[in-house]
Amino acid sequence: MKKFNIRVAQEKDIPAMLEIETSHKMTPHWNREQFVKEFHLSCSRLYVAESEGKVGGYLGLWLVPPETQITTVAVHPHYLREGLGTRLLESGILQARQMGFSVVTLEVNSQNESALRLYKKLGFKIVGSRSNFYNDGEDAILMELQL
Repeated sequence: MKKFNIRVAQEKDIPAMLEIETSHKMTPHWNREQFVKEFHLSCSRLYVAESEGKVGGYLGLWLVPPETQITTVAVHPHYLREGLGTRLLESGILQARQMGFSVVTLEVNSQNESALRLYKKLGFKIVGSRSNFYNDGEDAILMELQL
């Protein structure tokens, strides 16, 4: 695996983030306006994993005490199954811990089995669901990690 540095995202990273976002079959996809909005929300933090000037993945967090919510996470298909998603998530969890948050939450498409396995591996527990949550009618699984 390439050596990736995780850093705070900048608006100039949006085209690379959109490329990653639309390269996945799962929906919904974030659009440019959603990413721009995240850069201007006081509770929002976006991070990218970068290697040799290329963005290989990103992570979005909302920091709303006492909870940190993972709003988005994606890895370029070229780097799937190389641990980059795990590194991004562990980085976000570490930040939440260091800031004194007590729980990390997320929603995941019930059909996204690889993401569900990863979240469970990191210690997330299923705490609920939302029927017909996504535009395509898929359900969302609600998960949390107690810190």
